[in-house]
Amino acid sequence: MDDPLHRQDLKAARDGFVAGRDLHVHLAPERPTDASLKAEAASLLNPPLGRLPPQVHGRDALLQRLQHELDEPSARVHLLCGLGGVGKSTVALHVAAHARRQGRSVWWVYASNASTLVDSMLALAAGLGAGAGEVEAARAGRLDPSDVLWRQLEMRSGWLLVFDNADDVAALSVSGRLAGDGNGWLRISQSGTILITSRDGHAHHWGAHTLMHPLPWLSDEAGARILLDLAPRCGSSEDAQRLSSRVGGLPLALHHIGYYLSSPFAPEESFAELSDVFNERFSGVLATGVHRRELVTQTWGLSLQQLARQSIPQARSLLEVLARFAPGVPLPVRLLSQTVLAGVCKDEQYDGVRQGLEALHHVGLVEVRDTPGSTQQPAWSPGVVLHPLVAEVFRRCTDDIGTGCPTGDLTTSAAVKYAQEILGAADCGDPEDAGAWSRFGQLTSHFEELVTAVSSCGSEKFRTQALKQCRYLYLAGYYARARDLADRIITHWRYCLPEDHLDLQVAQNRLGAALTMLDENVRAKEIFEGILRNRVRTLEEGHRDVLTIKNNLAVAIKNLGEYVTARDLLREVTQQSVHTMGPADPFFLRVQDNLAKVLILMGEFEEAYTLSKDVLSRRQVLLGPQHPDTLGTAHRLGQALYGLERYKEAHANLLRSLRDCERVIGSQHPETMTVASDLARVIWDIGDHASAVSLLAQVTDRRHRLLGAKHPDYIQGKSLLTCWMNSVERNTDATA
Repeated sequence: MDDPLHRQDLKAARDGFVAGRDLHVHLAPERPTDASLKAEAASLLNPPLGRLPPQVHGRDALLQRLQHELDEPSARVHLLCGLGGVGKSTVALHVAAHARRQGRSVWWVYASNASTLVDSMLALAAGLGAGAGEVEAARAGRLDPSDVLWRQLEMRSGWLLVFDNADDVAALSVSGRLAGDGNGWLRISQSGTILITSRDGHAHHWGAHTLMHPLPWLSDEAGARILLDLAPRCGSSEDAQRLSSRVGGLPLALHHIGYYLSSPFAPEESFAELSDVFNERFSGVLATGVHRRELVTQTWGLSLQQLARQSIPQARSLLEVLARFAPGVPLPVRLLSQTVLAGVCKDEQYDGVRQGLEALHHVGLVEVRDTPGSTQQPAWSPGVVLHPLVAEVFRRCTDDIGTGCPTGDLTTSAAVKYAQEILGAADCGDPEDAGAWSRFGQLTSHFEELVTAVSSCGSEKFRTQALKQCRYLYLAGYYARARDLADRIITHWRYCLPEDHLDLQVAQNRLGAALTMLDENVRAKEIFEGILRNRVRTLEEGHRDVLTIKNNLAVAIKNLGEYVTARDLLREVTQQSVHTMGPADPFFLRVQDNLAKVLILMGEFEEAYTLSKDVLSRRQVLLGPQHPDTLGTAHRLGQALYGLERYKEAHANLLRSLRDCERVIGSQHPETMTVASDLARVIWDIGDHASAVSLLAQVTDRRHRLLGAKHPDYIQGKSLLTCWMNSVERNTDATA
């Protein structure tokens, strides 16, 4: 007979067996000691210390800060960001080596691929003590892999975890948690330090918990030390600095060059020799390496490929345009016209320009820097800068010169055309206004780079702005640079403009004006006479353009010492211009001022004084008291007073003129130095010989640096200074 109690006991026993079979007992793990954990993890994800150079130059402050972080973690994630090849991984390796020497656990993870990153991190978690079940659950998606790892990391202290080459921030996402969220792979911790290297410098991608450390290009001195470490017998520190400057202080390029020159089979034996032929050796020196990241000519293409995968393909075309500007020189951001560059971006158009430029900035292919201005008119700020090698590589890609990089999206002529359009649309102001000079100065190098970049002359707007640049350089006292730019313009434009084209004749006029300030007056006179012959064939004698050339011709004649001829020509121009323009016209006053200069040289001080006083009063009303032309006339008045031996008035006038010139046009301007030299003469004649010698010595030193040892102003000033010093010495000996 079936006993119900017996059946109940059997059922209870069966249920108990089943429950016992399914029971999982979780025992709290015993916390291991730091020593045992370090021993277990020592062989995991070792950093590639064999790639670390013996010395890391130019990063002392950054290394010191990161090494301090190891000792006192700030609960921040640290990001080394910048251009490919700038040395981010090298800095991280140096920190890793330092941590190893301190006995710390150091793990190095290659973060370029999401799937391999997860495998590496879970392998680290397992090596640090995570159970096989946890790891498998994380692989299967039942647990967050980052939680599995961080449970182990927080059980330890003093460690360093490096994520290298994290250029694709998306690869650091895990289980829907973004890198910038702070709850995935990248978390703040007091237990250890996380260090990342990435080309992506977009702060938004990394989150508020990340402290960014942008790596700049190396200084010439630091770059030279790298070259001397690798090729110590190849020349002086000065030669190494010049070569470092040539490659923009890029560590990757410097190491290529050092290894190249250290080879006994290198055709060049010194830094200087390689500098001379660097353009020809470019690909041979910089296109060697095992991986694309190691090739200067290809490493930046990886950044553009990454941007293309992020749906920003226009970044490449924008970079090809930017590469046509002067490398290493800031280009004002506000000049990067959306209208002009929209054509580069094709389907993306206006929004694509902003997105493309921002993307180039975030991956370090362009930098953004503040640019200096003046008190009268601030400069355009900020400016974008391309590393010189980035510019050269992408120019070669566009030109299809063998670099191993893909041919550019734009042709050379198209890229240059866009760049010239950007400069043609720039409104720097009036070159006659000293307050606008800071803006003109920001574009000079870019005009010098682009004016002869292709066979065409550029648009009318571009040519107009190029001629304004020549005028600015002349007025700002950069006479040699004004001469060289005008010379290049004339040589180039002659092939694409007719001989009588107005732009070509204006360029010749600009060249002649610069030559008169460089004591090349014979050539200047020939240029002005040639322009005058062309002008009088098509224009009336009293036309403003004809009178302008006559005025400039008179200046060259005056500088050649033919004072009477110059005076007579200026008086003729004065009579013609007063009838056609009137006595209040700026050009008429310029002619009058030039006439006063000639009269002073002829010793006709009374007439010069009367004329200068009248011109000064008119210019103060017409141009303002601080206009450079007004300051020049005030100087002329002081010279006339000195010639009349009215020393007290001359001293007061020239001292005031000197202070005004220093404030408005700067202490380095040649006109300012001339005022200072004339003031020194007055001070000498007053009898304060020591002060006169001191002031003239300062002027002579500046002239030597800015004008050169062959300039007549320097030669005359140096001779006078020697005479004065000898006189002072004789007087001292006589009274001893």
